[in-house]
Amino acid sequence: MSSSRTFNNRNTLRGGHGGGASSSHGDSRLLENQNDVRMDDLASKVSALRKVTIDIHDEVESQHGLLANTGQSMEGFGSRLRSTTRRFQTVMAQSTTRQSCYIVFGLVFALWLLFYVVRWNRSVPAE
Repeated sequence: MSSSRTFNNRNTLRGGHGGGASSSHGDSRLLENQNDVRMDDLASKVSALRKVTIDIHDEVESQHGLLANTGQSMEGFGSRLRSTTRRFQTVMAQSTTRQSCYIVFGLVFALWLLFYVVRWNRSVPAE
């Protein structure tokens, strides 16, 4: 009698209801089904995470290529700008050219100033 009482107590401790072998067999099937559902859920989450990780990797590779192309473009722009600066310095080294440039810049400034004065006078209401 004590051996059957011990078996029932162990079954109860393991999550059984004390109903014997058929109850523990049903509980194990229920636990197996729950485990399968959770494994499927985990597998779908891992798959989604993998897809997101692959998308992030592809985006990083794309951005890396874009930055490399931008860097090359900037290097080309910098070399052209240095070349233009050297040419401008050569032209400005000649005194007659420098005087002509000053006259042109002065005329552009005067026209710009005249434009804004006329525009300002038009925006002021007449009394």
